[in-house]
Amino acid sequence: MDNTGNAPYLLITVDGDWLPGSGPGLEALLKLCDEYRAKSTVFVTGRFTEDYTSLVSETAAEGHEVGTHGWGHVFDMGENFATTSYEQQKEWLVKGTEAVEKAIGSRPDIFRAPYLQVSGTMLGLLEELGYRVDSSIPARRFDAGFGMVNGLGYFLSPLGPYHPDLQQPGRRGSSPVLELPPSSFVFPINMTAMRILGLRLTLWAARRVFNRGHALNFYCHPWEFVSPDLMEFPAGFPSRHRNSIGLQNIEILRRFIDATLSWGYRPATLSQAT
Repeated sequence: MDNTGNAPYLLITVDGDWLPGSGPGLEALLKLCDEYRAKSTVFVTGRFTEDYTSLVSETAAEGHEVGTHGWGHVFDMGENFATTSYEQQKEWLVKGTEAVEKAIGSRPDIFRAPYLQVSGTMLGLLEELGYRVDSSIPARRFDAGFGMVNGLGYFLSPLGPYHPDLQQPGRRGSSPVLELPPSSFVFPINMTAMRILGLRLTLWAARRVFNRGHALNFYCHPWEFVSPDLMEFPAGFPSRHRNSIGLQNIEILRRFIDATLSWGYRPATLSQAT
């Protein structure tokens, strides 16, 4: 396998939602990355960081890239950066940024929005607070009511890195914040898709991205690798997610990584891909 030259990047990104008890899932993910000598990009909420400060600190110390993912998402299921006010978004973002900075000893400058819900307000705040890269706007994705991306506004957004427009974030514009889209091919290329739709179909979608020469921006969540009996969930958390999570998903993810590396992908962090 040749992982050199101009081979496209495999980005193993992790969304550290705030679900009490999910910390061991991040530990399992980092152990898997160590097997491949790969560095991941981990977006953590402020509340996850406060619960697992040492783990987040060690994640950064081991060379993984650490960014922010808001403040209290998922336990705060109303944390949405598309529909709330400037003041509310700033409160979440400032608190999350400060928690991560305290844990890793440097100010984070990469961000992923809860639910992948974005707005010009959010992009403006990222610029205001010194963020450099966002990874929230999916392209070629439509969840048809089964997920959070149900509008067609972003379907034809750019597939590669671009500077979005503040008025229409899914289009090219002049924002200094660089957007690196999470990968999709109608449905998302993530751990949730593998749990619900299966490994074979997710690999089929990933192959379509590979054939177009783009980075594969895959994402997962620590709670997907922990038994539901060991975690606390908020009221309203979808039951379909509880029924297929646990440490067994590490083996499924390993098979996914093996397949994508065999095609010629090379592991990288988000910043390396920009």
